[in-house]
This record gives sequence, structure tokens and C-alpha cells, in this order.
Amino acid sequence: REKEYMVRVDKKINGFFLNKLSFGLDLGDFVTKPCQARQTGADEFSIILTEGKKHQIRRMCDALGFVVKDLQRIRIMNIGLKDLKPNKYREIKGKELETFLSALGL
Repeated sequence: REKEYMVRVDKKINGFFLNKLSFGLDLGDFVTKPCQARQTGADEFSIILTEGKKHQIRRMCDALGFVVKDLQRIRIMNIGLKDLKPNKYREIKGKELETFLSALGL
């Protein structure tokens, strides 16, 4: 189940950084699964994970010498969260709800 995040780090990122994130990293207690990472700004990127270990993105960045300055989840599966304010929620209904439940096998 995909989760997408926008991430801002403490310095400029490059292709090496994105490739290392994308192919998986050994974090000591586990190896991350391959994911999709793409640059969206000099020090910003989006990342799509199919797993969700505690502090995974922060730990991945730290392993590559970067510090996460801002982290925002913008999507869970087909549910867009980008315009949702912190600590708020919205009702899921119609086709969006059908797609979500179908993906969960319900």
C-alpha cells in the first residue's frame, strides 16, 4: 500500500542520493524496500513507500548524511492529503471510497 511524502532536507540533493533511496538502504535492523524518489527542488524530493517503518524516511536520509527539515505525507494509496491541514480530516466517499476499499480487498 503506497504512501507518498514530500521531504525537505538540510542541503542540496543529487542523483546519487535519489538512487540510493530508490534501490533500498541497509539501516542496520532492516533493509528498506525499493521505492520511488524524485527531486522536486534543490533540497526537496517526493518519495513513495510501500512499507512504513517507524521514522523510516528520517533514518534513510540520516544514513546518507542528510537531516530532514520538513516531512509531509501527501497521499495514502488513492487518498490525496496534500490540501489537508495538520490535525484535520475529510470524509472519503463515492468513487474514491470504492477504490480505497477495493484496494484493501473489502
